[in-house]
Amino acid sequence: MDYLFFDTECSDGTHLCEFGYVVTGEHGEVREKDVILVNPEHRFCLRGKEPGDIKLHYKPAVYYKAKPFGAAYSRISELLTAPDRMIFGHSLVNDAKFIRTACEDHDLAIPPFRYCDSQKLFRELDEEKRVVNLERACEEMGVATETLHKSDDDALMTARLTLAIAEKSNTTLSGLAAAHPGCCGRLCADGTVEDDAVVTLFDRVNRARADESNRMNNNGRKVFDAFVRAYRPAKKAEKQPLRHKRVAFCKSYETTHLREMLSFVRLIAEAGGRYTPKTADCDYYVTDEMGAENACSRCHGAEGLKILATDELSAKLGITREQLEAMPFPDNDEFKTREVGWWESTEKRRRYAAEVAERERREAERQNRQNKRNK
Repeated sequence: MDYLFFDTECSDGTHLCEFGYVVTGEHGEVREKDVILVNPEHRFCLRGKEPGDIKLHYKPAVYYKAKPFGAAYSRISELLTAPDRMIFGHSLVNDAKFIRTACEDHDLAIPPFRYCDSQKLFRELDEEKRVVNLERACEEMGVATETLHKSDDDALMTARLTLAIAEKSNTTLSGLAAAHPGCCGRLCADGTVEDDAVVTLFDRVNRARADESNRMNNNGRKVFDAFVRAYRPAKKAEKQPLRHKRVAFCKSYETTHLREMLSFVRLIAEAGGRYTPKTADCDYYVTDEMGAENACSRCHGAEGLKILATDELSAKLGITREQLEAMPFPDNDEFKTREVGWWESTEKRRRYAAEVAERERREAERQNRQNKRNK
């Protein structure tokens, strides 16, 4: 038996641009180490917890020169489905989703594979640990680190970390998976990811619906953002008092009125308007406390805001405060994105994304030539 440790990188949190891997023996001897670069055919938009905290090892121009996922599919699929092989990775549920997305985008069969997650194994050593990134886990285990966000080096770090966990647990690599079935998961051929870490949108919706605090906590924010993206009124009102208007809300009101905000998003859309979190381009700024805009972080730098009280907005929408509070939580179907117009075609979406990526590739090459001339 051999052991595959792999990691992926993405251009935008969804589309794969790098597949790095290490194949080892039972005792960690490295038999193969390589990185497969992939043209993501989408623009690069890297966002972490802080601006600029995610930097890939290669520049976008290097990825754009690589071949699309279809050219690398056969090799990646063989690595993942080789017989007598056990697969490990760090927070591998995300990598499984990236591979699934790449296969679906290129109409390719999804390679099914089982895996064991080193992040969960590390957490098993100490129940107080929560989400721990690869670098911090390696530091705590005294494992040598390599270049972060270079997928083959991340895979090597994962191999070292997993071996250290096995040694501390007095077991082998194969013994880890057997002893910790809760740390394992799999990507199925139909695209289903079976993993305890998977939280679906509807899990979040049901959790928010049952939460009586009405606060927009982390889960509530994800539910709210999903509703804003997905909701489209079946038909708009004949009278549209907010036609082509964008409405922003005071942050303090949003965070304490999740249900009302969901209702406001629906009512604003039906009245021809649109919710926006940005005060810079809003037509109305809504608050339930006069003067709140002076303390709201969203208003910094914004000038000439047209301020409405929540009751004034309700009056424009033809409802009372009591009616607003009595409105039901949205059904699950209202969170399903409905694609409309030309965008509903998968081929057109792919073509549009490829055009954007090509423009960005050309711009990157132009910038490189300019930099060389300036040297």
